[in-house]
Amino acid sequence: MKRKLISLALIAMLLLALMPALTLADGLNKDAPIVMWLPGNGAVSGFEEGATENDNRFINAIREKTGYKNLEVLIMPATDPESTMNLMLSSGDYPDVIYVNGLRAFFLRYQTEGLWAPVDEAIAAYGPEITKLVTDEAWATVQGEDGKHYGIPNPLHTSYNGHLLGGGILYRKDIFDQLGREVPKTTEEFYELLKAVQEAYPDMIPYSYAGNTGDALVNPYFRSVFGMWTPYRVADDGTLESTNRLYMKDFVAYMNRLYKENLLDPEFLYQTGNNLNEKIINGKVFAWDGGVWGKIIRQTWESTGFEGQQAFFPPLEGIDGNTGGPMPFPVANCYMFPKTTKYMNEVVDLVNTFLSDKELETFVNFGIEGEHYTVNAEGALEPKYPAYENIIYKIYYRLWFKPDVWWNNAVLGDFVPEIKLYDEAYPEGPTLVNIFQYAPTNQAQLDYDTAVNDILHEYVAKIIVGDLSVDAVDEMFQKMDESGLKEIEAAAAAWYEKTGAGLAERFAK
Repeated sequence: MKRKLISLALIAMLLLALMPALTLADGLNKDAPIVMWLPGNGAVSGFEEGATENDNRFINAIREKTGYKNLEVLIMPATDPESTMNLMLSSGDYPDVIYVNGLRAFFLRYQTEGLWAPVDEAIAAYGPEITKLVTDEAWATVQGEDGKHYGIPNPLHTSYNGHLLGGGILYRKDIFDQLGREVPKTTEEFYELLKAVQEAYPDMIPYSYAGNTGDALVNPYFRSVFGMWTPYRVADDGTLESTNRLYMKDFVAYMNRLYKENLLDPEFLYQTGNNLNEKIINGKVFAWDGGVWGKIIRQTWESTGFEGQQAFFPPLEGIDGNTGGPMPFPVANCYMFPKTTKYMNEVVDLVNTFLSDKELETFVNFGIEGEHYTVNAEGALEPKYPAYENIIYKIYYRLWFKPDVWWNNAVLGDFVPEIKLYDEAYPEGPTLVNIFQYAPTNQAQLDYDTAVNDILHEYVAKIIVGDLSVDAVDEMFQKMDESGLKEIEAAAAAWYEKTGAGLAERFAK
């Protein structure tokens, strides 16, 4: 009897000793209190009744299916999340992982400060599904000079008909058709078209865009026509040339011409995107800068009975001989791990499990078939209103965005008409690759960027509106040089020689 009791006691002790091993299977702690910051989204107006950010059907499904029942999230504001995160990090409030949407400058700033931990070992051990999805171009955006990777990039997923999506110059096709003119191919032909609009429709603004806070250079699609889709180009002798130095005078001269002839919206410098949309919706603008996400214009026209039609102009011939839109940054979202995290392996396993569980991924992205959406005869998803609208907050919890998942969301979100308009004008999609978007922040930028950019934006705005002459560009560059521009350019040249040229060659294959 005594031996039996001793044997039972030994067995109990062995089981107790094995319990941590059961919890820490494969080196993972399923009980880890993971704290994850998630990006906000302006499309979300709130949670369905009874739901909160940490108690709803989607995060609870993620906890149950992945086994990480102590996952907690904090959703950042949709507007200016960077300021909120900067404040929290400066106070020493570090989560286990930060998942951000399109904040390249945020990543680079803290990479330079050494905040992020490398992810290579965790990915190798626990991220086989992640490895399948991340492209070479995406990995290059988070690679440090030591060759390690300091984030998990989610490759850009917005594609259609075999190409990525971008933006361009939209216009009122119904007005254009009434004018009976040819589609412009050059900046001069675009100018002549705006003059024709002005003559035929004197109460209409021929061209507009949203400078928001006085940023006259915020229109990348039109600015790219003037060769400034990349900050530098490689000269025939292999050295770098600043495209701002080469083409800025041409750009401001053209924009000043539009402005002084009332072809450019006089309020462009400080109007917001909402201000611009209101003008477009009310039929006050002929052409404007925009992308494929402008469904609000079409939807409002349809709901009010306004008979407007919009379309994209094909890309204009560039001053540098290139024609095509600027290629968007190859990363949509990125996971970043502060060095203080204890649970990188667990986070990688959680995301990897999400990606390998099709049922979970489908539920988080679309909801429940029959309740929130239906599948038509062509296999396309169709939303069921108002049930689908009530779960839009699911956007917060999609831990990855595959191309097929994105497309179904685009269909459900009613973005397809504008996507098809873009495809008609840009059948090859955006084609101009800015290799310098892969460059990390360097010390020269940290030291001089703010002062240099302040001078640039001040002068460009004043020249366009006529407060300074076009020749003031020379004075502008002199002041920028005195404030550190040459040091910034030298650092860019050094990066290109060491890394950038090799990346360009690699991606061209």
